Amino acid sequence: MAETKLTNVVVPEIYNAYFQENFVGRSRFFRSGVIQNSAEIASLLNGGGSTFELPFTQQITATPAIPAETGSQTVNNTTTAQETIRRQMRTTAFGTNAIATIFSGSNQLQNIMSQFTDMWAADYDKAAIYTMQGIINDNLTNDSGDLVHDISDEATPNISDSRIIQTMAKMGENGVARGDNLNGSFSAIVMHSNVYNYLVDQDAITFVAISGQLRPLDFYKGLQVIVDDNCIQQSESSGYAYTTLLLKPGALQVGFSGNGYESISYNRVEDRGMGVDEIFLRTVFAIHSPCFAWVGASMAGLSPTNNELAKAANWNRVASYAQNAKFCALIHEIPDAWDIVT
Repeated sequence: MAETKLTNVVVPEIYNAYFQENFVGRSRFFRSGVIQNSAEIASLLNGGGSTFELPFTQQITATPAIPAETGSQTVNNTTTAQETIRRQMRTTAFGTNAIATIFSGSNQLQNIMSQFTDMWAADYDKAAIYTMQGIINDNLTNDSGDLVHDISDEATPNISDSRIIQTMAKMGENGVARGDNLNGSFSAIVMHSNVYNYLVDQDAITFVAISGQLRPLDFYKGLQVIVDDNCIQQSESSGYAYTTLLLKPGALQVGFSGNGYESISYNRVEDRGMGVDEIFLRTVFAIHSPCFAWVGASMAGLSPTNNELAKAANWNRVASYAQNAKFCALIHEIPDAWDIVT
């Protein structure tokens, strides 16, 4: 009779479903509604190719005319554009020698497996931040910063309520705090932990008890707070500053694919120590922000790294109006006393 092995217990298809369900619960961006699952992106990923095009019709513009008894009326045209999505691939591996299990008294393999979901959730959240950083850098480089309020070089560069409102105003009538049915309202704000602690000290953060949550959620002016220490060094050319992001629901869309590869596999090495168990983890996904296209002008490998996601040269806005985007950014500083974690 053959013994039960990890390969008999962990079935990739079942693991994929388990992972995605738990990932949605662990990711701060998913919980806030900032990232939304896209069946369309997942479907595209299940086919071949490294990039995928999403064509759309640009917002129409026309000045209605006064009718006349004679003469022909001007007939306006529509224009199309396309968003481009980039397939991304990530892989990692872990191993544990049975000696570690013997001396520690705990199953190190189980310890590793119990942390997979948290690891991937943190990695996807980081990819989301770097994606937005790249779009911001492109906006500063090629679009006159029409989605970015940069006060880092001003005499009073600190974040404040009025600075946040000024940032929302970058989006015109689509930037009002509560929004409308046209383009929705902001739902979340992403900030560095130094910025968060400074705002807590200013009594600007509200803590609200939510049913089912282990602890109260943090809100700033009705926006759910996401704390991420990658919100720093926002520009490829300028110096030290903070980037605080204001996001609407669906600011990012994500799709996953388990097609053509095993998301988890296992290998047993008998000739090392008391035996080594190795686990290999893989994922194929795409993160996309509406109104923007992946250009990929500065990428070295088969899939973009986080640093490449943050490069201006790899992004371009394809929507006619900046106000149709689903996020904007404030680049700022805080008092020196609060620059604790860098």
